[in-house]
Amino acid sequence: MYCLDTNIAVDILRGDVSIQEKLARIKLQKLSITIITVAELMKGAYLAQKPEAALSLVQKFIESVDVLPLSTRACLLFGQHQAQLNKKGTPVTDLDLLIASIASCERKVLITRDKNFKHIPEFQGEIW
Repeated sequence: MYCLDTNIAVDILRGDVSIQEKLARIKLQKLSITIITVAELMKGAYLAQKPEAALSLVQKFIESVDVLPLSTRACLLFGQHQAQLNKKGTPVTDLDLLIASIASCERKVLITRDKNFKHIPEFQGEIW
């Protein structure tokens, strides 16, 4: 039912207690992330001071969640929404909009800390 944005996943990996408490309060079952978040987490791990340890931690996290794929339907939604946002003058980064599009197509509620998501048409999520 819930998909975590990359910033929430990073907070979990860093042991952010406030995020863990919020997740516990909504009594989540299995969480999901998108394949875009997987790529962003891998990038962060390779940039870490200790890449091997970071990669191990990221891999364990990825194994504990469902990974949502990038589908043609999500790409169509991405294109439609990015065109609308650009016309309004409120573009969202491509990776963030891909994450939102995947979550929407998979009928997941996206949990994020990024307030820019509120500009996305029909955004289905919670901004923490």
